[in-house]
Amino acid sequence: MILKRLTSSDFDEVFAIMERSFPKDEHRPREEQLALLSDGRYSLITYGRENKAEAFIALWDLSDFCFIEHFAVAPELRGCGGGSAILDELLSSLDRPVFLEAEPPEDDIAVRRIGFYRRHGFHYCDRDYIQPPISKGRAAIPLRLMSYPSPLSEKEFSFVRDTLYREVYRVSAE
Repeated sequence: MILKRLTSSDFDEVFAIMERSFPKDEHRPREEQLALLSDGRYSLITYGRENKAEAFIALWDLSDFCFIEHFAVAPELRGCGGGSAILDELLSSLDRPVFLEAEPPEDDIAVRRIGFYRRHGFHYCDRDYIQPPISKGRAAIPLRLMSYPSPLSEKEFSFVRDTLYREVYRVSAE
């Protein structure tokens, strides 16, 4: 697999994976997602062979920690171990804690997704957390935070939540 930082010319291929992998309320409209590429803290990292994007990670570098906003493998390639290799490569390249959002374990898919992240060293935080609307016209979503490499204390949870609200979602934590 080849890891590379996405250029705007490759964006449509990655956005197609995003649209197939996430419900509408969990990603921004195309133009808003594309505009994030001009924010130096945000990057889309693609993985693939022969210059074809097969997976991507949307990553925010927020000084004190990194936040995986989206991680998806093209549906036709899931279950082959590629996602594990990608996540392991990313985690080994980062020098700060990493956080992501996951659905509460209310169905088999969410349970499997949480298990995947746990196998890679993430810790599930059972504190209530709401992802604010990611864009105008999108809904807020009840989620949970997962942390790597260690569990979140209550104080750390509040700091991470407040930072995500302010920097990623551009809303107040109130």
